This record gives sequence, structure tokens and C-alpha cells, in this order.
Amino acid sequence: MPTKKAKKKEPESCVAAQISHHDGEHHAVGIWNLDVVIVPDGRFWFAQGLQVDYAVQGNSVEDVKAQFEKGIRSTIYHNLRMFGTIQNILKVAPNEEWLELWHTAKGQHKVYSHVSFHEVVKDMDIDEELPFNKINYTEVRPAAA
Repeated sequence: MPTKKAKKKEPESCVAAQISHHDGEHHAVGIWNLDVVIVPDGRFWFAQGLQVDYAVQGNSVEDVKAQFEKGIRSTIYHNLRMFGTIQNILKVAPNEEWLELWHTAKGQHKVYSHVSFHEVVKDMDIDEELPFNKINYTEVRPAAA
């Protein structure tokens, strides 16, 4: 009896969506399958979003992930407040970042996403949004000598 080959799962594409209430103050933002490369940077770690114009530095892998999630949430909020849209942050990272991901990150790709709701009013606490759960973090570690 012939055996079936396992179908190779295709990577999911990044999708970003924004829905706004006609009052201009209430927005729902979803970003699914966002790719983020995490690389060592001296004694720190650096995280670069690949489909969004955002990067951050942290003290550890877990810290840089937390800083990225808090920062992207804040960036979304401020773009909604200033421009009424998230279009300005939806910019692809430079080719060098993508090349680093594909050449050095084999087996280190993790999948996460983000959905948040924003009320664009003064003095809002933006840390009260829904948590991230599907950002594609890729940790790039130096090769063992």
C-alpha cells in the first residue's frame, strides 16, 4: 500500500485590518501572523517587525518581546489618534532584515498575532488592550563555535 507524503504547510501571510466607528474615536485593529526577527545586539536583544515599521531593544528575549508588544500597541494607538489610520506603520522592513530571517533562523520561527480595541481620547491607558498571541517571533542566536 503506497504511503502518502505529508503536505508541507505553507506559512500564513500577515494580515492587518482596521475597523473604525463613524465617531472617529473607536477602532478595532487586528494584525495576524506578524513576522518579528529577534537578534542579539551586544548584551541586549533587538526585535524588528518585518511587515510593520517598528523595532525595539530589550534586556532579554522575553523582555524584547514584551517591549515589542507594548510598543506596537502604543504605536497603533498614536497613529489612530494622529492620523485616524494604521496605514503609516504598515511598511515592509528592509531586505536585509528579511534575508537575516530566512538565512539564519531555521527552526526558530514562532507564530503570534494581535487584536486590540482603541478609544482615541486624551489620557487613555493603552496598556489595557487585548494581549498579543500570534506574532511570528524568530530568535536569531549566534552559531555555537
